[in-house]
Amino acid sequence: MHDRVNTYAPRVVLLGALLIILWRVAMLLNPAPVAHLSLTFPCWRVSPIKEQCRLSGRGFRPDEHIHLVYAVLIHHPTGADSHLGVRRSGATTRTGGLGRPILWFISRTDGSRYAVDVSVTGDLGDQATIHVTGA
Repeated sequence: MHDRVNTYAPRVVLLGALLIILWRVAMLLNPAPVAHLSLTFPCWRVSPIKEQCRLSGRGFRPDEHIHLVYAVLIHHPTGADSHLGVRRSGATTRTGGLGRPILWFISRTDGSRYAVDVSVTGDLGDQATIHVTGA
């Protein structure tokens, strides 16, 4: 009887260690979603016809590969609309932060209004959007 316990004990310990390792790998492959993502996208006019906007964010997973989609709609008083779509990719910082280069576009001074939608999607499932309007 004592010999049986001595042969099964190492197997049980190894089985337990294997289960813990498998659980950790499963958590790395399919982590829980992040609770709070935050984006900011301030825009400002730098000339009579040029707008600039800078995207930043926080709360993403560290070092996550991300995909960005910018959709710009410029509505002119004449009723004509101009559309601009831009796709980019990048990665978050070690702390889950996000900072992107400036996006600029041309809008006219004839009373045109613009709307910009930005969507950020991470490879691990993080998603955030922001909508900005201006004149």
